[in-house]
Amino acid sequence: MIIIRAFLAFIAALLGMLLSVPVIVIGLPFWIVAFFTNAFSRLCEPRATPWQELIEFHPVLGWKNKTNLNTFCRMYNTEVFHFTTDPLGWRGKTSIKESDIVVFGDSFAFGYGINDNRFFAELNPNIKVKSIGACGYNMVQSLLWMQHFSSEVNGKLVVWFIFIGNDLYENLIPNQCNYRMPFVKNINGNESWEIVTHHIRPDKWFYTLEPQNDIRLAEICSPAPLSKRAFSACEFLIEKGKSICDEAGAQLVVVTIPEALQIRPDGVKYLASLLPDPKAFDPDLPDKRIYEICCKINVPFVALKKILRDCDYYVGDVHWNKKGNQRVAEVLHDIYQKQILSRTDLKKICG
Repeated sequence: MIIIRAFLAFIAALLGMLLSVPVIVIGLPFWIVAFFTNAFSRLCEPRATPWQELIEFHPVLGWKNKTNLNTFCRMYNTEVFHFTTDPLGWRGKTSIKESDIVVFGDSFAFGYGINDNRFFAELNPNIKVKSIGACGYNMVQSLLWMQHFSSEVNGKLVVWFIFIGNDLYENLIPNQCNYRMPFVKNINGNESWEIVTHHIRPDKWFYTLEPQNDIRLAEICSPAPLSKRAFSACEFLIEKGKSICDEAGAQLVVVTIPEALQIRPDGVKYLASLLPDPKAFDPDLPDKRIYEICCKINVPFVALKKILRDCDYYVGDVHWNKKGNQRVAEVLHDIYQKQILSRTDLKKICG
């Protein structure tokens, strides 16, 4: 009986194989075409340079973009983008001297993820924008570049991009993964702060933790102790930036950039779930606090959370796609036009 069953099973399997042959024969050409198409596309795809090869050590800032780059880089979501840098390491064809607007910031100011021809700084032919930024920068690094170029921004509009997703927390720590970076340190436990750079060296930082940006963002969007420290440090840095721009004869405008999670209903729910008390989460808290800081010292403030949409961000990455870059270019145009038309110090657009 067992032998008969085994024989019948063998016959059934054999018949199944014979019946599948036509399917395989029909499908094989399509599989071959797909295989060679994929292989050909990989061969034709430009070589993406690892990010570590696109930056170099800086004795005060920790790192900066390499100069005169003309290369491709791969994003976390596997998208490849092309970009160039000028003789100073910044993106864009315009020099600081020629510009109407100078933007300072991190990877958003750098234009991470977007080709040169879609970069926000290059989209409006009527306004010349120079962007000073690099991936991973915190507000301290932006401030130090602002100070470095202060002699060149007289009469210009200085826009400071602050990414809510990690800038506020990273102002307080001495490293970005293995890279050393300047940060702010609290003095004697009071509201005074100082900028620390003495630890900046080419060798790797000795101790790193896994990034916990989502948890830190949730804490900053709540009454947690980290939130109080982060906004106190932020106030110190914005005041410094205002002083630099005032002395240079420039107008400072602070523009906050939301993490995409803050504008997605499911993202808000997720961030709230990271707190012991989800009800304490307020996705608008960073903008409220920074608005208060800016208005206290007469610095105009624009919250992109009120302007950007989910569709302005890449899927699988925190950065702007071409729609987002276009929208930001329009925001910069509006800010600049209001300055020209009102002939004021931009107080009218505060908030």
